[in-house]
Amino acid sequence: MRILLVNKNKFQLKELKDFFSQSQVIFTSDKNSTLTQLSKLKFDLALISINKISDLGLVKYINENYAELRVILSINDFFNDALSVLAEGKFQQIQNPLKLKELKNIL
Repeated sequence: MRILLVNKNKFQLKELKDFFSQSQVIFTSDKNSTLTQLSKLKFDLALISINKISDLGLVKYINENYAELRVILSINDFFNDALSVLAEGKFQQIQNPLKLKELKNIL
């Protein structure tokens, strides 16, 4: 099994490599090196650390271009809370920039 670890926390690297000791593990720490590895090798799993909203761009890219790749996201408390709020679904959304016509249609 070939695993791509996208993680900005190098302290976890040894622990993760030990955990996946029977697999080939490739570590990347930024979007550019991740995209380079994805273009060069076929992966069975990507474990991606999400720490800020901009990290989701990489996930979107992978979903669109590597649909067969299994992805596991490691998220911090902020994202966990955000996902909980979104899952409740007690809101409506409008795409930015706000357009009054869309707001009128919702109201």
